[in-house]
Amino acid sequence: MRGSLRIEPGSRAEGQFRTDFRAPSLPVESPFRRARAARWRGCVPWPSLGAPPPGQGLVVLVPLLPMRPSALRLVPLEDRYTVHRLAPDATVPGEVAASPWHTITRSPEELSIVCAAHIAVDAQRRETGFVCYRVAGVLDFALVGILARLTQALAEQRISVFAVSSFDTDFVLVRASDQDAAIRAWRQAGIEVADASS
Repeated sequence: MRGSLRIEPGSRAEGQFRTDFRAPSLPVESPFRRARAARWRGCVPWPSLGAPPPGQGLVVLVPLLPMRPSALRLVPLEDRYTVHRLAPDATVPGEVAASPWHTITRSPEELSIVCAAHIAVDAQRRETGFVCYRVAGVLDFALVGILARLTQALAEQRISVFAVSSFDTDFVLVRASDQDAAIRAWRQAGIEVADASS
């Protein structure tokens, strides 16, 4: 989105504009260099590369930043969840693979499984009592800062978080004991959190 700014020719504002918007390495003696210098600052002269038409001020297109961050909505999953650590060569239980939502991460050092708490997993270690929230919609890979925004809101309240990502979206798990505080923190940060029944 762009807005427009009109500067009257010969005015003090015009002189200030021509001073402020010169790139250090780009003299603005020619119309083309003046245009390049303006683009260097993110502003493009209009309607031509030459002087503004008689009786019209110098019109500059100024990029406008969004007035508020893009909408972000969290939707809770139904179950309670447990994070399991197994040996790296362990077999994934069939009940885990058949469950509606789970994550499996295998590395040379370990096999990590996140699944519904009622599923029995013979794990070396486990962390229990998590609730899970999904970022609504499909997130483009070019988007940045989604998890940072979600986790920063919780970090300010000293709430720990376990986050995982899929191809389409992100998931954030917090302790059930921290759930109410997490919801308040997210909503205070402008993040919509759906009720469990939504």
